[in-house]
This record gives sequence, structure tokens and C-alpha cells, in this order.
Amino acid sequence: MKTISCIFMLFATLFAFAQFPKKDPSLLRGYKVKVEPLPEWQLEYSSGYEHFYADKDDHSKAYKDNGDRRTPPGTFNGRTFAVTEVYKEVSSYGVVTHTLQLEGDGETIYYTYRDGNAVYITPIDFTLPSDYYCDYVNEVAKENKTKTYMGGADYLFNLIKSDHNGEDLYGLQLFAKSKANETGKGVTIYLENGKKIVKPDQDVKAEPGRFETEYSAAIVLNKEDIALLTQYKVLKYELYKYEQEVYEMTAPVLQGIIKCLKQKSVRN
Repeated sequence: MKTISCIFMLFATLFAFAQFPKKDPSLLRGYKVKVEPLPEWQLEYSSGYEHFYADKDDHSKAYKDNGDRRTPPGTFNGRTFAVTEVYKEVSSYGVVTHTLQLEGDGETIYYTYRDGNAVYITPIDFTLPSDYYCDYVNEVAKENKTKTYMGGADYLFNLIKSDHNGEDLYGLQLFAKSKANETGKGVTIYLENGKKIVKPDQDVKAEPGRFETEYSAAIVLNKEDIALLTQYKVLKYELYKYEQEVYEMTAPVLQGIIKCLKQKSVRN
């Protein structure tokens, strides 16, 4: 039974574009990018692209504004742009806004997004730095001679590495949502090439919400699990009987965080 809510569908489609360095878009300076077509389902609710502007500082009208403060859907078909500058602003409330200056076909336009927003941009011939996903990892605790690190992606997972009696301890917390309110045991993680991680006795917790129930499971990863998660991307997982897809752009984040955590020492 699929249990993907509307917010997860939005997350899935808009984040399924090629890897975009959201945390540090300055890495794209000098590279070319393209703008992905809007998915059909989104066009049922939106008249075009948001956050493209002809003026960096004037956001009252969109680039080629269609009268709805949006850019018409077919505007970017077949076009590529060079990223010539990247700007970053932090509000007094701590909200981070990034602006990409894009040049192509004799025009200069600007694309703006905030941390946590979807992106429409796909880099061309761009490879993320090997340590990029360490930006997702934070030291969250320090006690005596040990440290604890954690990283994750909103709505889907958290990964943690800590010390347990002088040994490295890895944990993975997974989330899913459903309108159903029934819980049980068992977690299955489906990876590329038909690989699986199966924890049949794993408890699944339920936290009822106003409209949906959020399910979660906290798994201790053994060496075999870590090897699989390092080598193969996660495609989806099941918490009890609730299935959650791991989207195309999120899978490398999980894999990258695992690789970064392996390089972190939790003992001084």
C-alpha cells in the first residue's frame, strides 16, 4: 500500500532533477545549466515557473510574466544558461536566499530559491565535490572523549554515528506517513541491483497527526548494512506495511552521508 502524501509527491517530482548543490550553489559558477520542464501534474495547479526574474532586486514581476507572477511553462525549452554569478543573503530571521545569475541568448536573468525550496535547475557536465555531503553532517553531541555526528534529509531519514563501548555505532531513522493508523513490526530497505536490508523484528512507532499518522523506525546498522548502503542507492523502504519511495535526488544524499560518516572519528 503506497502511503505518499501530497507533500511527498511535491518533494518527489521537484527534487528528482539531476544533482544540484543546494547548500552551496556557488560551485556552479562557470558551468552551464538547463531548466527542467514542469511536470504535468504540477501544471494542473500552477500557471508556470516561480522565482525567475529579469531584475535581481525587483521581484514584483516574473521573467516574461504571464500575469500571474510566473514564467510561462515553455519559456526555457531547448535553452541553456551559463551561471556567471551566485549571491547569498541571510535575513535577520536566519532565512537563507540564493540567487543565480544566468546568461544565455543575449539575456541575463535571475533564479532565486531559499534553503528547503524545490529547484528547477539541472547542471550540465557538473560533478559534486567528493566531500560535498559532509555539509549535511553536524556534530550534535560531545561527551568526555567521544563525539556524535548526525545528518539527514527532511521527511525521510536521519543517520547517526556515535561511540558505544569503544566501537562505532551507526543508526538509521526512517519516516513514512499514512492516513491509516495501524502499527506493527518489520522494516525492509530496497536497494539497487535487487539488494535488500531486512529487519523483521524492528519496532515501528506511530505518531498520530491531525490528518495523517507518521511512522518511524530507528535501526542499528551492522557492517553488512553499512557496506550495502555505501555501495547501492536506496530506492524505497517499508515501515511495517507502509511504503515510502526514496527519490532520485535524495538517494545520493543518504549514500553520501554514509560515506562521510565513515570518515568521521567519534573518539578523540
